[in-house]
Amino acid sequence: MKIKPNPELIDEENPEWTETMFAQAKNAKELFPHLIKQTKKMESNSLIKKFYIKSKCYIKLNSISPLHYI
Repeated sequence: MKIKPNPELIDEENPEWTETMFAQAKNAKELFPHLIKQTKKMESNSLIKKFYIKSKCYIKLNSISPLHYI
């Protein structure tokens, strides 16, 4: 038994994808190869990696302060 879709949730401007739509779909590597190459170059750049360094941060809290937010 098929469940009928809720008419309020049906979007006529953007319908659900069918099997043929999925078969015709292309991935980003096929559509934008130049953008993929640019992002790989940027990721390999050492200047960008320098900004994403993780560092430890310690916060000292009083025993009363967590109770303040409850």
